Amino acid sequence: VAKVTVVGGGGGRGGDYYDGYTTYEGGYGGNGGKRMGYVTGLTPGSSVSITVGAAGANGSGCANGSAGTGSSFGSTITAAGGSGGNRSVCSGGNGAAGTTGATSGGTYSPLAFDGFGAPATLINNATIGVVVIEY
Repeated sequence: VAKVTVVGGGGGRGGDYYDGYTTYEGGYGGNGGKRMGYVTGLTPGSSVSITVGAAGANGSGCANGSAGTGSSFGSTITAAGGSGGNRSVCSGGNGAAGTTGATSGGTYSPLAFDGFGAPATLINNATIGVVVIEY
């Protein structure tokens, strides 16, 4: 029996807008979804397709952040990437945060890792996804 934890990539942050007086911030990217499950029937020498989700790119100027991509362990346990943060309102106003990615398969675990969206500054990026297998 193997314990598998899957986390999707975080969404990128929305772009900021500066009107000459005030900086209006884009919304944070959404967290990648997370899922944990137990897998049986794995045998030495066999293979399972694993996908590690990519982080979404941050938006620049008046552009939304892009979504992170999903992570998976075979077709059994999947976690979607977080959505991108919304751009600032380019005539003034902050953008809305992205949403957390959806999950399927396995069983939810509040103790599982969490994918993170992009933090508060455009110089930092969202995190990539994670697949952890424990025997």
